Amino acid sequence: MLDGHGIISVLRLITGASFLTPPRHCYTMPRPALSARDESQQPSRGKAGISMPAVQEGIMKTCTKCSTKQPLDQFCVDASRKDGRHPWCKQCRSRRGKAYYQDNRDSILAQQLIFRRANPEHTRAINRKSIAKNRDKLRAMGREYYRRNKKAVIKRIKRYHKTNPGYWRSWQHRRLRRLRTMGVHTKQDVRNQYQIQHGQCFWCHRLLGDKYHADHYIPVSKGGTNTADNIVIACPSCNLRKFNLMPDEFLARLNDEGQ
Repeated sequence: MLDGHGIISVLRLITGASFLTPPRHCYTMPRPALSARDESQQPSRGKAGISMPAVQEGIMKTCTKCSTKQPLDQFCVDASRKDGRHPWCKQCRSRRGKAYYQDNRDSILAQQLIFRRANPEHTRAINRKSIAKNRDKLRAMGREYYRRNKKAVIKRIKRYHKTNPGYWRSWQHRRLRRLRTMGVHTKQDVRNQYQIQHGQCFWCHRLLGDKYHADHYIPVSKGGTNTADNIVIACPSCNLRKFNLMPDEFLARLNDEGQ
């Protein structure tokens, strides 16, 4: 027995008529215009171009790992799933990723090292972008690390200076050339400032003795000059810790540290 489609196919073969098959446009209805609310509820496209269900408020999903019900946005997008979401919640996937890293740390680091050496330009570009994005966070982490490991950091810096004297001298020469373009000050200017400060550190007010540094009040990297009116006398610790901070920033840090 032939069904309706089979009968039409047989008649087309016999008569050669094409009118028995409706035109393609007869099956296609024009799409009505959607409002902004309707558009927001339409499926989105995944990475592979597959339609992904839109996240609707109030929809819950049960994690197959921890068996807890959570909002749909707590599940990562997965185009291979019917609902467009991974069966594990983000917390469970994060825990699994951390556990995998701990179990395979050496091999992962070795692979990353191989990739960085094979793609130096790509690696530098990523590092520059990450540093620019997280500059304040990285500085805070660096200060905290220095505070906890001050002796070890100083020892490592001294060892590096000793084993790389050429690099250290060339860095000092480059810095001096840059400073000369910002003006000059003399040893007498430094001695005069020492007398004005009564032999005390400008920042922490400790007595200096014979060990002190000439510090730029406004950092050269932030528009300060190398002239005598921008020079203050500081203890080595304050000068090195101040780095290129502005005066108010460094004083705020000293206040936070109780100095």
